[in-house]
Amino acid sequence: SGLSTHPETKVGLLHLLKKVRNRFQNLPVVIDADALNLLASTKELFPAYLPKNAVLTPHPGEMARLTGTSSKVVQSNRIRSAKQFATKNKVALLLKGHQTVVVSPDGRVSINRDLRQ
Repeated sequence: SGLSTHPETKVGLLHLLKKVRNRFQNLPVVIDADALNLLASTKELFPAYLPKNAVLTPHPGEMARLTGTSSKVVQSNRIRSAKQFATKNKVALLLKGHQTVVVSPDGRVSINRDLRQ
């Protein structure tokens, strides 16, 4: 069972992220699953809540929600979608899927090109 996307959970998550951003800047934070879905519903608040150097790990559907597009748009240019989001929001982003894309906050891109089936 996940974190859930209840309104009370959203309030708690945003409070925690803001506290980390304001008081514990060097604390590593990985944001995944329902936390990504909660953040997607507050896109306008990213700058106030995302801790510096946070790591977000969306799959294409979650990435689409974060960017306000569709999975098809994300999948059509995975590198561009990941890089734009990471650099705009100053976070590390790991876009899951075939040939996982990893982007640093400064825009450096790595791709997992493991070709094993």
